[in-house]
Parts: sequence; structure tokens; C-alpha cells
Amino acid sequence: MALVAEGPNFERLLASGSTIHRIGARGNHDVSILWAIVRLVRTIRPNLVQTWITQMDVFGGIASRVTGTPFVLSERSCVAAYPPSFKNGLRVRVGRYAAAIVANSNDGRYYWENRARECTPKYVIPNGIPLGDIANVEDASFGVCLPSTSRLVLFAGRFSPEKNIGKIIQAFKIVVHESDSILMLCGDGALRPQIETVIRRENLNDHVLLPGYVRDLWPLMKCAKVFINLSTFEGQPNGVLEAMACSCPLVLSDIPAHRAFLEGDQAFFVELERPSEIAHAILTCIDRPEVAQRMAKKAKARASSFSVQAVTDQYESVYNQILSHSIQERR
Repeated sequence: MALVAEGPNFERLLASGSTIHRIGARGNHDVSILWAIVRLVRTIRPNLVQTWITQMDVFGGIASRVTGTPFVLSERSCVAAYPPSFKNGLRVRVGRYAAAIVANSNDGRYYWENRARECTPKYVIPNGIPLGDIANVEDASFGVCLPSTSRLVLFAGRFSPEKNIGKIIQAFKIVVHESDSILMLCGDGALRPQIETVIRRENLNDHVLLPGYVRDLWPLMKCAKVFINLSTFEGQPNGVLEAMACSCPLVLSDIPAHRAFLEGDQAFFVELERPSEIAHAILTCIDRPEVAQRMAKKAKARASSFSVQAVTDQYESVYNQILSHSIQERR
């Protein structure tokens, strides 16, 4: 594993026993990253290189091309995430040389249909979630002292435009008039100051919590009455998959990315422009727990197909196909 920054899951990476190669950099656009990756690939001579997220798709993809190493590009989103820009255009040009493209959704695969070479294999492998670890976690309130009558509504994700946090707050304003509830918005991002302003303006300071990035979400998911995600677009959202595994009822935007792995009897699907409909779905989860839990139970059963082992097996199959093809080409 080659990385520039450690990130919030670095301890889990250490615990995995992976060999870690640190790459020094002065910033995301430091071209010395490219040469460091080239040197690393030439030194350790991996069978293939798989890249993750735009920066490394570009640098890692070029390094693979320079060293003649098969290159697997990971697609984690969809066309809406890539407005026209030099960076996104460069990523596409590099991606044309990939030995394979692995998306976590059908929409992600579709993005590359007319961008990658026709002969480039394109796979869909879902995100994997550690079902055993999740099952062993007990529910908890994250040390937050909630009134005994309060019901927790949970969001987790980046504070960015496509997450529609403003619409969550708009709907929640209706909910608090009907139910003693607390909204917890876990995460951070550029929009945080704007979100704080909206919360103050709507007089929701006593009903909305902003704990920042939360490392251990599963205990919260297990005690929340609702997990809400109103994204405009997604690849395959880990937060939703983990909430499914935690038996947490779901209120989701009615978009293809959510419909791709959930049925109408497993989650409440809502229209983004209808705050009253969103509020009604949240209140149904709170006021009719038997209905919400029946749906959550079905969603949890669906989550069983996203185990880490199942996903690992699919990746191993793809790697073997790429390497087999590479050997044949050399002959």
C-alpha cells in the first residue's frame, strides 16, 4: 500500500499487516509523487497496480504505463461527480490505458463505456463491509447525553453540495414539531460554516449536533431510529451499506444508486424537492417502529451479500484474469 497521507483509517490499515510505503509530498499536485511511485514500482515489481481516487488514478496510472505494469483503475462514483475540467480530462486519458476498470456501481461502469477503450474490461464489484465486526458492536450513544424521550436521526458523510444536508435540515424542522428528536450530522467539509448558519437561522441549535468526523459510527447506527442520506448522486455509499448491516431504518433519496441495491420494502425512498415527504418518512420510522424494523430486517438480509470475503473473491478473480491476459500478451 503506497500512500501520501495517513487518513482516519490508518490504524486499521496498520492492523491489517499490509506493507506500507509512505510517499512524501508537498501537496496534492506535487509532481514528485509521480516519480516516487515510478521508483517504488520499479523497486518492488508488483504484479499489478490498482489506484484509488483521482490523484492516484493519474499519478499511479502514468507510473504503471512508464513501468509496463498492468493498471487497474477504481471508479467510486458516477458521471455527475466529474464536471468538465483539466484534472478530470487527464484522468480519462490515463484511464484509457488501464488493463481493467472496476466500478462499485453500474453508473460508475457506464461512465467509462465511451471513455475507456472498447477492449478494456469493465467490472462492477460492490463495496465490502465487515459484517462480523459490525455484528459484534453494541449500540451506544457516542457519549452524547440525549433525553430519554429523544429519538436519534443520523447522517454521516462529507459536507459537500451533493449530500443535500440543507434539505435534511429543512425536513427535520418539520420533524421536531411532531417528535422529540435529535439530528446528528456526522462528518465535515467545506460547507460546515454554511450548515451551522442554517441551523442557527432555523433555531435548531438544541436539536442538531455536529460532532465532526466520527470514527466509530456503528454503535450510533444501532441506536438511531433513522439513517438518512439524501445525496443527488452516489457510487455505492458505504454509510448506507453499514446502516443496513446495523439494522438501522433508512430514508434515502430516490436515485438510481440507491435503487441499485435496495428494494422499496427495504427503505423509504423520498423525492428531494418534497420536505414534507421526507419528514413523513422520518416520522414513520420514529412513530411506527414495527414498520421501520420490518423494512430494516429485510435490508440487513440484503447486506449479507456485501461481505468483505465475497468482495475479495471477486477482486481476486479479476486480478487473475488480468494477469493471465498479460502473460498471454507477452508470449
